[in-house]
Formats: sequence, C-alpha cells, structure tokens
Amino acid sequence: MNSSFDAKAYLKTGASMLGVPVTDQLAERLLLYMAEMLEWNKSRNLSGLRDPETVIEKHLIDCLFLAQFLEGLMGSGNDDGSKGSDRVRLVDVGSGAGLPGVVVGLFLSERPVSITLIEATGKKVAFLRHVLPLVGLEEIEVIHGRAEDLANTVELRERFDFAFARALAEMRVLMELCLPFIRVGGVFVGMKGQAVDQEMTLCEKAMATLGGAFHRYVKYKLPYSAVERSLVVVSKTAVTPDGYPRRSGVPSKRPL
Repeated sequence: MNSSFDAKAYLKTGASMLGVPVTDQLAERLLLYMAEMLEWNKSRNLSGLRDPETVIEKHLIDCLFLAQFLEGLMGSGNDDGSKGSDRVRLVDVGSGAGLPGVVVGLFLSERPVSITLIEATGKKVAFLRHVLPLVGLEEIEVIHGRAEDLANTVELRERFDFAFARALAEMRVLMELCLPFIRVGGVFVGMKGQAVDQEMTLCEKAMATLGGAFHRYVKYKLPYSAVERSLVVVSKTAVTPDGYPRRSGVPSKRPL
C-alpha cells in the first residue's frame, strides 16, 4: 500500500459515489474493524482479500450499499411491516468474518434494530466475538452453527424481519437456508454478482416451495473497479413448510 494512502478519504469518497453517506465516526469504526480483520487474516485466513484498497471497496463499500438499502426498507413501513419504534430483527446467514453483518450493524447503530450473525466456522466465530466489542457492537448476537440446523429451532424459525447473505451459495440454496428464518411479511436480500439473472431462472420452484416471491433486483457498480453487483430482493409471502431446510449439506448437494 502507498504510504500516502488515505483510507478514510478513500472509503468516504467511494461510498458517496454510491450515494451512501459515511461520517468520520462511522469511517473510523469501519477502518478499525478492517484493521482487526487484516491482522487476524495473517494467521487465520478469514478472507481472500488482503490489501486495504481492495477490502475497502469490495467488502466495506459493497456492504454499506446493502446497509443503506435495508435502512430504506425499514423506513418505508411497507416491505418489513414494522411500525414506530419497534425493534427490527435482522439475521446475517453465513456471516463469515462479519461481511455484511458487522458493516450493517455499524451503519444502523442508531436505529432500533436487533442483529444476529450466524456462522458455522469456529475461527470466524472467534473473530466476530473478538471484534464486536472493539467496534462498539456488543449487543449483536453471534451464534455458532449451521443454518440448516438453526432454522429448525423454535427460537430462530420465522423470527426475523430481514435475512441477508453474501457470497454464500447459489440462489436456490440461499432460498432454502434463509427463508425459514423470516416471518411472513419479511424480506430476504441476497448479495450477488452480475450473473444473478441466470441463477434466478432456476429459482421458481424453490421460492414457491419455501414461501417466497421474487420482488425486485437492485443492480449497481462498485465505485473504483466498476465491478457489477446485484441485490436480489425476495418477499416472504407464506409460512415455510416443516422439513425445510433439509438436513445439513443436503440443500447444496440437491438444490430445490
């Protein structure tokens, strides 16, 4: 990295190019999170991206776009069904090192939200439990386990207003892993690349089976590289039948 590189300016400018406002305080908390992730990456391989410029654009700014999009849904009073000061429940399925859940938590830190991060890999769970207090997100819950198992528990099944996932699986698999967490009237947002249209052509059966209905795409480009990204928005219109998600490993091996 160039010694004159101004990470805060790079983050704030890039985010503003996507219409996402970032205060100095938010930028500092995001960069502290990034620094911890890069330090842990030296020995634990939390993420394949290691240089700050790339991490800022392809992780932080990308996830900030999702965070602002979710804030917009929350404020609409339509998509999420919440009203007034009711605490909105969000779940990040397959959070990894906290992307996007930690970024969403930082962006929405002044909103009445409750966020749960679900992650199956022990070293990533350890990192999340280490970094959350450092960036002032002690209230975020981290659950160690597989989505296939956790979505079948009374405590978590159909308890959330929003579920989201990034770089986790193809859309048919994501539907089965994520829709069971969402209450009827809630919303799933999948973070995908430019080839999502092809994946979505295979999803009609999965959505119909699991109680989802396609709502819309939101397509955008990252500010510096112009890499294309997509948000896939799916509404939860009916209760997910018992038996879904199927047992661990089955959704990815035999997608609906």
